[in-house]
Amino acid sequence: MALAVFLLLASGCTAHELSRNTYEGIKTHEESLKSTPLERPGAPSPGYEEYERERRALSPREAE
Repeated sequence: MALAVFLLLASGCTAHELSRNTYEGIKTHEESLKSTPLERPGAPSPGYEEYERERRALSPREAE
């Protein structure tokens, strides 16, 4: 895990790309853990763009 983080940072990823990839990776991992139809939500998880919009709406001081 530490090696993967180091390689991502060493490859020159921007903070935005790193945040996006981390979010998408966690979302994919969480979805893979849901094994039965009852455990799967009716609506899919929001994409990174929607997540970022909601996050910025809740924390306007971090607007970039």
